[in-house]
Amino acid sequence: MGKPILSTYELRKLFPVEGRILNKSSKYVHALDKVNLDIMPCTTFGLLGESGCGKSTYAQLVTRLIEPTSGTIEFKETDISNMNKRELRERKIHCQIQMVFQNPADVLSPRKTIEFLLKEPLKINKLYENEKEISSKVEELLNKVNLRPELLTRFPHQLSGGQQQRICIARALSLNPDFIVLDEPTSALDVSVQAKILNLLMDLQKEESLTYLLITHDIRVAEYICTDIAVMYLGEIVEIVKAEDFRNSARHPYSKLLIESSFAENELSNREAESAGELPSPINLPKGCRFRSRCPESIPICSDIHPDLINLPDGTKCRCHRVK
Repeated sequence: MGKPILSTYELRKLFPVEGRILNKSSKYVHALDKVNLDIMPCTTFGLLGESGCGKSTYAQLVTRLIEPTSGTIEFKETDISNMNKRELRERKIHCQIQMVFQNPADVLSPRKTIEFLLKEPLKINKLYENEKEISSKVEELLNKVNLRPELLTRFPHQLSGGQQQRICIARALSLNPDFIVLDEPTSALDVSVQAKILNLLMDLQKEESLTYLLITHDIRVAEYICTDIAVMYLGEIVEIVKAEDFRNSARHPYSKLLIESSFAENELSNREAESAGELPSPINLPKGCRFRSRCPESIPICSDIHPDLINLPDGTKCRCHRVK
C-alpha cells in the first residue's frame, strides 16, 4: 500500500489565554488535541468540520507556520516537528509543502503586478539561473492554470476572484511541491467558478502527482474532490471514512448532523434543531464525550468517559460509545 507522505502523531496545539501566574498562563485554548492522521501520496485527504473545530490550526501546523505544543509531524518519514526555520530552508521543506489560502485577495499584494508575484518565489528560492529561465517557468505556470500571458502586466484587483485563485495556485506550483494544503480554496468564490477551480486542482493532481490536504466545511466539495474524509470536532478527530461512502457510512452523530445540514439549505432539520447550541468551551473541555451536550443520541456513559477513536470492521474509524 506504500507509506504515508505526511503523518501526525498525538499532535497538540494549545494557545495561552490571559490570566498569568508567575509568568505562566493558567488557562489554554485546546485548539488541537492529540490528532493522529496518515495521508497517502497522490490522494486528497479532507478535513471537515464547522468553524472553530481546529481544521485551520492543523493546516498551519503541518505547513510549519506555527509551532506544535507537542506531538510529531513526519513528512516523507522525516520528523519536521522541531526543525527551525534555517533547517526547513536547507532541506527545502517550505518548497515541498505549499498552501493555497481561502481568500486570494488577502494573499496577493495589491501593489505588485501578476508577473512580479509569480517570479518572486522563484527568485527568492534561487531555483533558476537567469531571467530567461524564470520567464519561461512563469509562462509554463500560466498555461497550467489556464490563464493568458497578457494578465502578467495587471494587478490583482484587475482580475476576477477565480483568476486570482488561479494565480495563487500557480504560485504554489512554482516551487515544485509534493504536498499542497488547500484551506477552503473555493469558499470565497462564486458558485459558478467553484467547480472550475476544483476541476483544475484535480487535473493538476494527476499531471503533477500531487497530494492534497483539503480544509473545508462543505460536504459536497469534500465528496467531490477527496479520497478520504476526517471529521473534526472541538480539536479532535471523531470519524474517518472513505469520501465515496461518507453519506451512507458515517456513524458519528456529529457527522450525521453535518450531512443533514448539507441538505437543509434554508431550514434546520429535526436533528439540527435537537443539536442546536453553542460549542462547549475549548478552554474548559467537558468531561466525557465532547459532543454529548449537543448529541441527540447521548447515553449515560457519554457524560463520564471520553470515547476512543476505534477501528471498525469496514475500515472506518469512529469516536462514539454507541458505535463501540
